[in-house]
Amino acid sequence: MHPIRLTKKVIIKGPDFRGLRRELTFYPLESKNGWMWWSRSFLISINSAIVDTKVRRVRLCFEGKKLQIFEHLGVLRWFGLCGLSIQSSPWPPYYGRSSEFWQAIKPFCEENKSEDIKWYTIREPVKWTYLKLRNNQAAFTEIYPNTRKELKVKIMCSYPGIGAWTDYFSFPNREILEELCTAYNQCWPPYFYYFSKIASRGRWPHDKTFTLARVRGKQITILKQFINHRVTDLLGTLSLLCRDGLLSADVTSICSGHEADVNAIIQADKSLYRFD
Repeated sequence: MHPIRLTKKVIIKGPDFRGLRRELTFYPLESKNGWMWWSRSFLISINSAIVDTKVRRVRLCFEGKKLQIFEHLGVLRWFGLCGLSIQSSPWPPYYGRSSEFWQAIKPFCEENKSEDIKWYTIREPVKWTYLKLRNNQAAFTEIYPNTRKELKVKIMCSYPGIGAWTDYFSFPNREILEELCTAYNQCWPPYFYYFSKIASRGRWPHDKTFTLARVRGKQITILKQFINHRVTDLLGTLSLLCRDGLLSADVTSICSGHEADVNAIIQADKSLYRFD
């Protein structure tokens, strides 16, 4: 697989999660530089060392500056986009998914056939488990090393009143990833539905950017959409281990979420190495 690179600056404008007008800019970089973030007046490498473990999302934090909901950006690495820099307001434009970011930069990406993707893995498996059961399930994120130059992902979700579902994915796969990026965020817990409806009366713009858990008779469809968004969130977090390439590993997520993902990749980073 060859890396793809951004050929020009791309500016994205839109409302953030709170509905305020925000702006994010992607700048081209050589793939050897990996992903970088404009923190104040200089570039810093985007990796697990600058992720905040105190919030239920992937938030980058460096010297008081923050970049929220990075998981919706980091997933783009798995298209093979191995080098770029990001400049953004602390809360970037929000769409409830990653598709809008990819569609904005896709026309300005080209494959670099003179290079091959670099591959990284870890020397030993890591696992982070929640202290409490989730819907009577032990919940965890687990990362096992492999040197097959692929990421294998198993996702299992279980929600009271909806049911359980398991799915399997293999990356890189640009066609499948593009479809997964269209899955909206889960409207969970269920009471968030009422918050969304009330807030939309005050012109909150994101009422339609959630997969509702309230649609009767469509439990399987809902669970599949939940899993599809869940895998993009997981990929966005795993991107923090990619450096200037991609991660090769077997990853299992059972009833898991951002907290377990972030803590697992922080452990994994300690034994990360390039093997190609």
